[in-house]
Amino acid sequence: MSENRPWGLARLELGKPIQWEIPTEPERAEPAPPVVRGSTQRNILRVLIAMLVLTLAYTANVTQEILIPVVLAAFLAMSLSPVVSLLARWMPRALATVLVMGCCLLAMATAVSLLIDPAAEWLRKTPQTMQSLAPKLKSFMKPITAATDATESLVQIGTQTKSAPTAPIAASGVRVSDALLQAPRLLIKMLSIMLLCFFFLLRGDDLLRRLVELSPTLRHKRNAVAIVRAIQSDTSRYLLTTTLINIMLGVITAIGLYLLGLKDALLWGAVAGLLNFIPYVGALVMVGLLALLGLLQFPNPGIALLPAAFFLVLTALEGQLISPTILGARLSLSPLAILLWLIFWGWMWGVAGVLLGVPLLMCLKIVCERFDGSRWIARAIE
Repeated sequence: MSENRPWGLARLELGKPIQWEIPTEPERAEPAPPVVRGSTQRNILRVLIAMLVLTLAYTANVTQEILIPVVLAAFLAMSLSPVVSLLARWMPRALATVLVMGCCLLAMATAVSLLIDPAAEWLRKTPQTMQSLAPKLKSFMKPITAATDATESLVQIGTQTKSAPTAPIAASGVRVSDALLQAPRLLIKMLSIMLLCFFFLLRGDDLLRRLVELSPTLRHKRNAVAIVRAIQSDTSRYLLTTTLINIMLGVITAIGLYLLGLKDALLWGAVAGLLNFIPYVGALVMVGLLALLGLLQFPNPGIALLPAAFFLVLTALEGQLISPTILGARLSLSPLAILLWLIFWGWMWGVAGVLLGVPLLMCLKIVCERFDGSRWIARAIE
């Protein structure tokens, strides 16, 4: 019998039972796990990082009522930390913290007591001021509109509007009831910021020590210490130096406006110093405000623009010469990155986000410099 039998045929042998030959399928080897190439890993990592950034942004937007006081208190504590550390060499740190915080509160109370009366007066007269500003702006624009082809139509429109009866503008002002309703909430926020700042100054080293203890490896511990120390050093230097520069800018602005004859020069000098904490945008807002104030007070347009021109020259010297020289290249940031960052945080947190934008951008730069994969971000915002 031939050995080549089709599948399923039986083998017949004398004296033995029939044996069926059923061929078995060969064993299939399990497929090897897919190999993830380096580019695929990088793409996955980028997607995860993007999702993490979006999640953090959403969380920061939702929890802004909690995060804004904490972040503001942390930056205030970092700006005052060098002074507290200097005084702690001759006295207990708790006493040094109380002394520094007390001096800051006293300075704030003195500034508020000096500025609250003229500020309240300006707020009360805001509707009348806007009414008197309109004709002065119209007379100031006459020489410019006369040089255009549309002068006649503008004059006709102006005569028609003069003959038409105009409804008086109601003096809205600031309601005392609204201010009283907002006062407790504002006081609670200020008190929470002061308490958080006090405990950050008092227990900052303990918080750093616990952060280092939570790091899993020695390399992570070193990175954590280096990042926190760099943030403390650079951010405190930036905040303290910027505060001193803005105080001097406000003082010089007040003196210059007083010599130019502008009313309430001390108030507008303080406003100039506060607005200068917002890079670029604050100076532009102050120039426009001084131009309006000059038009309100002085009849001659050339003299009316002198306060704005004085502050424009002063802030240009401060921004282009004084601040870069004092702060140095290490703390320099790209103007485009600053503007984009301020727009983002202004949309997220409002005025508080605009004030905290530059310190947050500096912290981002310091953190990105410590890791190889994110150093390009630090280079992009320089």
